[in-house]
Amino acid sequence: MTKALPVTLSLLLAAVLLSTLPTTADAQWRWRDKTGQINASDRPPPRDEPDKDILSRPASVDARRTGAAGGGGPPPPGPPGVSAGPPGGARGLLNKT
Repeated sequence: MTKALPVTLSLLLAAVLLSTLPTTADAQWRWRDKTGQINASDRPPPRDEPDKDILSRPASVDARRTGAAGGGGPPPPGPPGVSAGPPGGARGLLNKT
């Protein structure tokens, strides 16, 4: 019975790790080419395809395009009237003696 526990844990760990792998449907591009035919691939369409003809992108590409993945852009603005810095600003903190 002592050997059954490590085997069970190993199988459980393997199942959890395998469930986190992306599926082939996760990375699908769909676009309409110049002749009107709809194409699907795991690779992006040719660069000369207009953006309006790209019907779907992988989720990771959409997140980068919209900034949802925490890309390199500036943070979104806060609500009106709320300062992004500490109360009194950095200058107020430095002048206190």
